[in-house]
Amino acid sequence: MFFPFMRVLMSTSDLIIIEVGSTLTKATALAGIGSGVARITAQAQALTTVAEGDAMLGVEAVLGRLRDSLNGAPLPAHMLACSSAAGGLRMAAIGLAQDMTVRAAKEACLGAGAVLRSVHSGKMKSRQLKQLLAEKPTVILLAGGTDGGDEETVLHNAGMLAQSGLQAPLIYAGNKECAPEIRELLKPYAGEWTMVPNVYPGVDELNILPARQEIQRVFSIHIVKAPGMQRLRERIQGQILPVPAAVLICAEKLAEQGEEILVIDVGGATTDVHSVTDGNAEFRHMALEPEPRSKRTVEGDLGVFVNAEQVMKETEGGDVQGDIRDLSPLPDAPAQRELSLKLGRKAVHVAVRRHAGKLVERFTATGKANSLVGKDLTAITLIVGTGGFLTRLPGAAQILREIPKPFDGRYLLPQPKARLAVDRDYIFSAAGVLALTYPAEALALAKTSIDKKVLF
Repeated sequence: MFFPFMRVLMSTSDLIIIEVGSTLTKATALAGIGSGVARITAQAQALTTVAEGDAMLGVEAVLGRLRDSLNGAPLPAHMLACSSAAGGLRMAAIGLAQDMTVRAAKEACLGAGAVLRSVHSGKMKSRQLKQLLAEKPTVILLAGGTDGGDEETVLHNAGMLAQSGLQAPLIYAGNKECAPEIRELLKPYAGEWTMVPNVYPGVDELNILPARQEIQRVFSIHIVKAPGMQRLRERIQGQILPVPAAVLICAEKLAEQGEEILVIDVGGATTDVHSVTDGNAEFRHMALEPEPRSKRTVEGDLGVFVNAEQVMKETEGGDVQGDIRDLSPLPDAPAQRELSLKLGRKAVHVAVRRHAGKLVERFTATGKANSLVGKDLTAITLIVGTGGFLTRLPGAAQILREIPKPFDGRYLLPQPKARLAVDRDYIFSAAGVLALTYPAEALALAKTSIDKKVLF
């Protein structure tokens, strides 16, 4: 879901950030790079052309429009990029126990900007291996065992993968004591493989950042296999980030300024929710499992165009009446806009509750007690809407008003004191890419975008 725009503010630019999306390709020209305060000089978009066999056709088209909007001024050679084209970052996560190493592996994958195609726990069986071969993941993350803990399962799984014929890059992030055996077992593996520190080194201990960074590095290398992406790779500086990873990096930069932040992106096929928060001290001691400070969830069944039918079937969030045959990825007619708004409202309601933690009653040796399962969002200070739907469709931003709720004894949602904002410049993904090399400029872009009379 995307809503068209072309804007020009000034004619001199220092850098261009390109976003190759699944449907549209965006380009943002920036000035002030190196000054600490970057400014948008122009933005443009064109259709993504990966499906036509060459992503660079869409890139060249958007650069041409950018040049036109800058009155023919030469475009800077310095370019950065992110992408979710060609299916984006499709991953498989493999671990030992569903609620420990597997969960840690999932958090690393989602935080890196991946779409999880499959998750496996315990010793892999031949049918699971066949499933992996059929899914053709972009990257595989193999975890299992705390450091010094179980070795049998992860060694078994490494052996299965080594003989599988899979060629996807494999990242080992399991029990460090198994490293020598893992190196031997993976020698026959058909693809490349690397090692990073354990994502679950000890009980109730998450260490997902090294795996997340390695996943992004591997994605940047292998995204060039999509038609035309190699030529884009040759024109840019730095790595090509997955788009969701770039949005999370932007949220983390804002959180460094003392914010506890929640970012929502409603799309045509999915709804992404990103949070950067430690939660409320009042509930921290109730947590059954550790949660990462930076967390992303992607709801693959909650989209306002491709998955509109699934949204209508969802039982939470109230009924949505309307004929999805009237929908358009660029809703223009009043009926289309009204139905899109209803679908978006429901998608946000469901996605935020799936992301949020909740209190559950458990029986203990001393009687009943409340325990926290999932991510506590009650300390959130700032809620931001980004993406085409929430930033471009008239009236969609008002949906954010419905997110904060007084604590009802169950869901740990943002509280009414949380401030609301919209990424008016639709710049969060570009700012996340920029943050890797120009963090001050990236922060300035993000703050400017949400400070334009959008706190309401």
